[in-house]
This record gives sequence, structure tokens and C-alpha cells, in this order.
Amino acid sequence: MTENPHDLLETLAADILTLTEDVDAAGLARSRLTRGETVKRLCRMAAIATTLPAAARTALPEVDWARWSSLGEELAADRVGPIALWEAARDFTTDTLQWLRVYREANPHWFRAAGETTGA
Repeated sequence: MTENPHDLLETLAADILTLTEDVDAAGLARSRLTRGETVKRLCRMAAIATTLPAAARTALPEVDWARWSSLGEELAADRVGPIALWEAARDFTTDTLQWLRVYREANPHWFRAAGETTGA
């Protein structure tokens, strides 16, 4: 079964928050492993966000899709400094995850994989 983009975004966001839970901005900048894994997941989130159909982005207007696109470009060009990386990992990711969870409750069908049924 293939995960849908909403599930992937939620999983990646939770992973990022877990990775960065016990480090501050300076610690994230110093830790090659944590920073690398955080950047990898942020890039994946940005790629998913950029390729979502317009209807999906429109249906979740509180998520800043343009910022995700911009972040992906900046990460790919290695133009994200330590403070901006920290803010993306902690603040922006938290905001996105919170909205995804709100939408999961309101629209559970968005979070089902293709072909999955509710089994009533």
C-alpha cells in the first residue's frame, strides 16, 4: 500500500520535530548527523508540497505552500543559514503539522491510501 502525500508530510514533519527536539539552533548547526537528516526530510517535504495538485493546496489554505516551495529551492542551493534552518525545522514544520492534523480530523478520506476503504 502506498502512503498518500498527506500521510508522508505528516510523518516527515513528526520526524523533523523528533530529530530537533533536544537541540537548539547552535546545536543543530553543529550536529552533522541531525542537521543532515533534518535537511533531508525538509527537502522531501518541500518536494511533496511542490508537487501536490493545486486542488490539494487550495483545500489546505493555512499551509504556506509557497514557503515550502521557496524553502526547497533554498535548501537545494545550500542557501539556508543555521537560524533559518532552525526556524524551518521547529516553527514552520510545527505549523504545517498542526494544520495537517486539523485537516486529518475534518477530512479523513484525504489521508487514506488509494484503494483503501473504511471497512464499515
